Amino acid sequence: MNAPLTFEELQLLKRMIREYKAQRLDFSELPRRPRFKGPRVNSGITCNAEIRRQALERVKADPVGTGGSLSGLIEFLLWKYLGCPEHVVGISLG
Repeated sequence: MNAPLTFEELQLLKRMIREYKAQRLDFSELPRRPRFKGPRVNSGITCNAEIRRQALERVKADPVGTGGSLSGLIEFLLWKYLGCPEHVVGISLG
């Protein structure tokens, strides 16, 4: 039988879990992606080819959470990065 964790081990485990959660993006736990209002602009973002390929696979598999396209995913990620400003949201489907 394993011994219970010490206080220090428990604190370390909690920190590891917080850091892990801060780095992962699990769209299945998020409400549906909001619909943004206002005009759209084409930004022409450049990224690594393999990251783009894998991202395309994921967005097609999760259109509700990502918008179904790289543009929708990037828009959503930028919105989250900016702290989810409400003034740019037209309709929230969550």
